[in-house]
Amino acid sequence: MTKKISKSKRNLGRILLLITALAWGSSVIVQKHVSAILPPFAFVGFRFLTSFIFLTVYFFFNRFNHKTDNLKIFDLKALMGGGNLWCLPLLSN
Repeated sequence: MTKKISKSKRNLGRILLLITALAWGSSVIVQKHVSAILPPFAFVGFRFLTSFIFLTVYFFFNRFNHKTDNLKIFDLKALMGGGNLWCLPLLSN
């Protein structure tokens, strides 16, 4: 059974997809200029720190907007499985 998606939601999805593509494409320009200033590991560390701060704030404020009766905020199995997948390329050598 498929749900009908309203036209406004479809347009919102397209706009968000366009914004994502623009942000992704412009990041190449930013990386080119920043690589002349920062070493690569410092730049990657800064990116991870920035995303950690934004996601922490996002999840902190959004935890009050959802009903937690039937919704799991964190599924430990999924969190551990996804968190451990990053090491597979490192262990493949």
